[in-house]
Amino acid sequence: MPRLEFDGYPLLMCDPTANRIPAAALDRCAAWIADQPGKAAAGKAMPRDVSQILDGPHYTESPVLIGPAPMICGVLCRPRERQTEAEPVIFLNAGGVPHVGWARGTVEAARALAAEGVASLRVDLPGLGLSDPTEEGRLFLYDRRTRHDVSRAINWMERAGYPGVGLVGTCAGAFQAFHAARADRRVRMLTMINPLCFAWNSSYALEVAVWKTYETSKAVLGQNAGAMQESREPAAPAWRGIVSRCARLIIRRGLEAIKSTLSMLHPAALLGQRRVERWMRDLCGRGVRVLLVTSEGDLSLKEIARHFGSEEERLDSIRGVTRVSLPNADHTLTPYHARRAVIARLIDHGGIRRDGYARSEPVRATASPSFLAP
Repeated sequence: MPRLEFDGYPLLMCDPTANRIPAAALDRCAAWIADQPGKAAAGKAMPRDVSQILDGPHYTESPVLIGPAPMICGVLCRPRERQTEAEPVIFLNAGGVPHVGWARGTVEAARALAAEGVASLRVDLPGLGLSDPTEEGRLFLYDRRTRHDVSRAINWMERAGYPGVGLVGTCAGAFQAFHAARADRRVRMLTMINPLCFAWNSSYALEVAVWKTYETSKAVLGQNAGAMQESREPAAPAWRGIVSRCARLIIRRGLEAIKSTLSMLHPAALLGQRRVERWMRDLCGRGVRVLLVTSEGDLSLKEIARHFGSEEERLDSIRGVTRVSLPNADHTLTPYHARRAVIARLIDHGGIRRDGYARSEPVRATASPSFLAP
């Protein structure tokens, strides 16, 4: 059995926003597989009648391919038995995370909604996960043109028999969901989880570039540290880690200041027009129900304060916005209890009773949610 060095593993496994696919290593694997005689697989071609549908205890799932190019890949999750009148949900990518979601959170949410009679579609937007790459010149994650790709997914759902939908997005997915909802009146419900940007400008591009550089360097340093340990060379002094954390904090605060300054210098802001607040009021004014979920201490709170005031009174005054704060949760909702709490709020926000029928009015809540039992 030949053994080859897996070059690029640390960069593959780092933050999805900054990771790099080791194309050379994958090409070598593909070449090795192509050179094998294939005796084990000979005569064992997959039967033509094999179903692509996954049957679960209370759901069925099937792959979805949405054209034209760039093709969008996704998974449609339907209730196995009953279906409510509530709008189905389209889950968008959380940053660069594929459609399964961070810690499989999107899969968990889709199947939990199916248990309540709600269908969902979890997709990879172009340039992410299994979907086709985008054309040159598209911004990574925050391109406003991506809302047209979201509308393509909504078109597919409409052809499947769902005239109205809800959109759910975390981080960059929240940005895409927000602007797609503004542009497409078929969106009836919007869930934004830890949004880091409402209105894009060059300062956000700088922040993404700094973050990618930091995550990439961290992966490389981790690889070098492993090599030093194997060679029994002395590890880096502890003070280097402290300096690195302090430098990162200073850079983060500087970037936040730049974002706030550029937001205030926007022509709309100089004319006294709060455009993000106006967008949100217009959205809710046409009847869209907005659920805004934030983790305690998350940077998304600074973004919300940037556009709605530090006390957030202007946001709370918008009828149709429901606020939820998650204690002991990180940005991507890694803790299990945080993901379960969001699922509970999605069910409530969609107006679904436990008996599987739609509520006449959605539940409103501003307090931190109670956690569902596993």
